[in-house]
Amino acid sequence: MPKPKPDQVIRHEIVLGRSLQDTVDGVAATVQIRNIAEPVLNLIGDVAQFKLTLSAVALLGLAGVVFEYAIDGESDILQAVNQFTLQRANALANKVGLAETEPFDFSKLNINFGTLLG
Repeated sequence: MPKPKPDQVIRHEIVLGRSLQDTVDGVAATVQIRNIAEPVLNLIGDVAQFKLTLSAVALLGLAGVVFEYAIDGESDILQAVNQFTLQRANALANKVGLAETEPFDFSKLNINFGTLLG
């Protein structure tokens, strides 16, 4: 015999007190922070994976310029970041058309400062 369709809907609602609601919100925030921080800390802990991530950032242009990150034999994260920063600066200088040792020359940017300043 089939079950008859319900003729009414009963809704049950649980309301938390203010202090308990604040506690639940704090626990939810803690879980969210842990879920974000754990993969980042794992990435930083593994030097090889961190270098591959820096290579992807460089090749996709997420650092402001597309360049090939040459992975040297850096032994730690700090050296990898320093090498990445140096290679990014060189790529930006080459993009603008400046050599690594030349001082920055605004005239090479072809900006008419007279029209910009009014």
